[in-house]
Amino acid sequence: MNIMYILAIIVVLYIVLGLLKRRLGSSGTRPIPQIALSPEAEAEARELLAEGQKIEAIKVVRDNSGCGLAEAKDFVERGLTSGVKPILPTEPLPENLDREVRRLLDRGETIEAVRLLHTQLKWGLKESKEYVDRLQGGS
Repeated sequence: MNIMYILAIIVVLYIVLGLLKRRLGSSGTRPIPQIALSPEAEAEARELLAEGQKIEAIKVVRDNSGCGLAEAKDFVERGLTSGVKPILPTEPLPENLDREVRRLLDRGETIEAVRLLHTQLKWGLKESKEYVDRLQGGS
């Protein structure tokens, strides 16, 4: 008789967990917000977070992206700690750098254009490549 009670409890728990999962959605969590943040601001927020200054990191994200408090908090707590990169800034490059990157692309020197962005703006290689790809698609 004890086994029947245990099996009944297991079945009920299984059903309840299934209903909760369905109610929350398949992933069970909200997506991490996409925030436009410069590499410098991202680095500053990551550094503050590593030092245990979560509130300061949230302020940096808010001040540099224009997003709301809830979005910034969510991005810092889940985005920065999970390695999610913010989307690239939408502001134009400095005029001289933009001119040089476009000149390199016109000459077919894509790798040099990526390298230039990487060294001048301290962007990661992936972010630099994504920016160059965006330029090539929109030029």
